[in-house]
Amino acid sequence: MEGAATSLAPSPFQPIPSPVQRAAKANQHATQTQLPLRVDRTLRVAGAGLGVVTVAAGVLGAVVTARHGAWFALAFEVVVALAGLTATLPLVRRRTASGQHPVMTLLVAAGTLLVAATLSWIGSGRQLGGVSLTPVLLARLTAAAALAALAGGFVVALRPRWALGRLALGTLLLALAAAPVAVGVAFPAVQQTLAAMHPVLLAAAATLGFLAWVATASAGVELVATALDPDSWSTSKPSQQPS
Repeated sequence: MEGAATSLAPSPFQPIPSPVQRAAKANQHATQTQLPLRVDRTLRVAGAGLGVVTVAAGVLGAVVTARHGAWFALAFEVVVALAGLTATLPLVRRRTASGQHPVMTLLVAAGTLLVAATLSWIGSGRQLGGVSLTPVLLARLTAAAALAALAGGFVVALRPRWALGRLALGTLLLALAAAPVAVGVAFPAVQQTLAAMHPVLLAAAATLGFLAWVATASAGVELVATALDPDSWSTSKPSQQPS
């Protein structure tokens, strides 16, 4: 009886998948994460072109800031060029059959461009030679948003119904989180108004505002990251792809 009970007991070890099973699973994942060639090529050409323009803008900015002796801004102009290069290189590679897309690379490049462009603008004193650099900053922020949109394009083209809602809500929350920061930087009068407030009211408003900002930004990042995570693509229901 003891021998029979022992033989009927479930094994604590999981069966090891055979090479054929692993290959079939990998092929299924690649099929689910493979964009149509025309869509993939369009996104890659657009992203590579934007990356090349960003590299050129960073190099030109480095030359201009060096001539004016704005060394702090010069360092971040180099980072701007590197951000464009980071976005360009994975997009000009030949498309592979593994279904991998440069989503996270584009997001990293977009974030790097956003931060570097802003710090370069601040480091140059918002102007060079009496010429305002705010239009340049706005153009670079637009380029960063375009790179992030291209990253979303890879996902939306593959999982439109699954990803679009998360991307839209996450982007809205991130925009709400970025709005007060942008207003405070762009309009010095806002900073002066806050500085004139009573210290107790200012501390209370700053604490509540910071908590609300953290909650909004965290929720936005979570939604966008979930929608753009390639590992979650194969767990969602695949959309119909054109033949």
